Amino acid sequence: MKGETHSQLANFIWSICNLLRGSYKRNEYRKVILPLTVLRRFILNYPLSLLNFTPP
Repeated sequence: MKGETHSQLANFIWSICNLLRGSYKRNEYRKVILPLTVLRRFILNYPLSLLNFTPP
């Protein structure tokens, strides 16, 4: 990957992070990231079909 392309990609990813982060302060990230990480891990290990869950 060329240096310019890599920089553009990195800037794009950081801009998405800034949008997703919204108005959270740096010390509040853990209140959001940890629950989402646990939820993602749970979903990967236990598919929704095993939980008899059907989304609305």
